Amino acid sequence: MAQSTSRPSVAILDYGSGNLRSAERAIERAGAEVTVTADPERVLAADGLLVPGVGAFAACMKGLHSVYGPRLIGQRLAGGRPVLGICVGMQVLFDSGVEFADGIHDEAEALPVSDSPDSGGATTLGRRVDVIRDPETGRPLDPTVSSTEISDDGVLSIPGCGEWPGTVERLTAKVLPHMGWNTLDIPEGSRMFEGVTPDDRVYFVHSYAAQHWDMTSDDHVAPAKVTWSTLENCRFIAAVENGPLWATQFHPEKSGSVGAVILRNWVETL
Repeated sequence: MAQSTSRPSVAILDYGSGNLRSAERAIERAGAEVTVTADPERVLAADGLLVPGVGAFAACMKGLHSVYGPRLIGQRLAGGRPVLGICVGMQVLFDSGVEFADGIHDEAEALPVSDSPDSGGATTLGRRVDVIRDPETGRPLDPTVSSTEISDDGVLSIPGCGEWPGTVERLTAKVLPHMGWNTLDIPEGSRMFEGVTPDDRVYFVHSYAAQHWDMTSDDHVAPAKVTWSTLENCRFIAAVENGPLWATQFHPEKSGSVGAVILRNWVETL
């Protein structure tokens, strides 16, 4: 029987985040057929789903809720269907994030929201944020308006997709955002980083990251492979391989030949 030469299909989730074209081109070069879409049927049917993310945690969660992103991600993972998150698309996979909730954000990273006086939204840090409601319950889905939570230690945060435990917090570095090239501490046996050496560098643009890995494993679930990086004295999670769920804090689509290897490794798993 002749071996199939068809390319795997990848849906890039279009929820208002930027840089979709650069991600689309990079995934195409990695060997996939790419569709940029928010259509649930296409998102669920694709061999792989890429969740991009540029901007603040709260803005990205707002956009994801508008296209039922958390539900679609969860449905795919429940069926063992691959998902790749990039940058804030990785951050939103954790339980929560403090960006905007902590009253701090970087203008270079924040997604613009409507500032029209007629938008019918709420004001956050001087900007108006439209309220998105669940069509079934009528409850607001906008995390910047109604879904902030206060932890036991008094930290205000915004709920994420909850696929991994932990909170995305501001990096404790003197110079932020962390913008530029950095090396990685890659675990043994990583499929994501096959062909990547410890001296290779990838491109970061962020001020927030998960800085602890709290997920436990058991006899039924293989432990996740967690890759780390360090800015000044602040160690943070740079990538995770957790069964069908992969994610990178850095931008592989902006990381030259090294990023191309990483994306090709993911596409080859589809």
